[in-house]
Amino acid sequence: MKKSKLFVLGLSPLLFLGTLVSCKANSTVKHSTFVEDENFDYLYDVDYDNYSWADVNEWMNSKNNVNENQGAFGCSSIHYGNFYGRSFDFCFTDMCEFLVKTKNENGHFASIGVSIADCHVTDENVKHINEGKNLSKKEKLNEKLIPFALVDGINEKGVVCNTNVVPAKDLTPHEGETLYHTRGTNPGKTDLFYQFMPRYILDNAVSAKHAVELLKQHNLTAVNKDGKVCDYFGVSKMGYELHCMIADKKDTFVVEMVDDEFNVVKTGAHVMTNFYLSNITPSGQGLERYAVLFDYWKQWEKAEEEKDEPNMCSVEKMEEAIHKVKYSPSYNPEWQGAGI
Repeated sequence: MKKSKLFVLGLSPLLFLGTLVSCKANSTVKHSTFVEDENFDYLYDVDYDNYSWADVNEWMNSKNNVNENQGAFGCSSIHYGNFYGRSFDFCFTDMCEFLVKTKNENGHFASIGVSIADCHVTDENVKHINEGKNLSKKEKLNEKLIPFALVDGINEKGVVCNTNVVPAKDLTPHEGETLYHTRGTNPGKTDLFYQFMPRYILDNAVSAKHAVELLKQHNLTAVNKDGKVCDYFGVSKMGYELHCMIADKKDTFVVEMVDDEFNVVKTGAHVMTNFYLSNITPSGQGLERYAVLFDYWKQWEKAEEEKDEPNMCSVEKMEEAIHKVKYSPSYNPEWQGAGI
């Protein structure tokens, strides 16, 4: 069964480039098991030489642009100095995850990130893709969209980002809808499907501040050209949307869409869980996890001030902090429940 995971990133472009040296150079996409470890089953390693935003547009305007397979999940994120940690707390499922590596080409920066595809890609689907035969229409589409379905990642400039769910069900729905969906933060500008923000940021941003400015220039939306709600991750149908933490060595920001307004959170943005930082709502979850991680952040900051030394955090300390926020029944293999 798929296990919930945590990731700790060092915000160093040089370290990151060292990782990319092993990327395959051929243009044929091939998925292979990432590590032979029971704690990382269902995780695949995949290199992409080419991917197209046209595939995103094709999916958004297709009839099958809502995922009905999503289960329960909640996440916690923290950035301090050179380190960035996040948990991905997901119920037990056969869903595969993909470690997606892309190269610096076609005007896009090299990057590495974790994709959850359409949240229901199984080992059998991956086998079909690798064999290149008997592919269903859905499998072909998932293959094209895997690079876009990132939940987190880092690019060669040291820009890192991730998305966590937030309770849009507490926001005011548009006329004719039962749940709120972002219909556009900047009407008239180029549309950007908000669930694919990490891909766009990793492709184009040279800093966290630059990433925020790029997003401001787009119309973040959850609907297609016909006004129909799209939902690749399956969260919108449950009354949730996503917010995004963006960081580099210097800055941390959280961007949120609240009642079609684009909000940028700077103060306190170094920790993000599952409630709106710009508008705390009743159904927000993860307040206790936020408090745990914020305490770690304060401890590191205090130690740095007292000792007048930078980088009081470390990989080991970040792992300790993230392990502290493993909180839900999804870590029990016998649990078959739902909900965030």
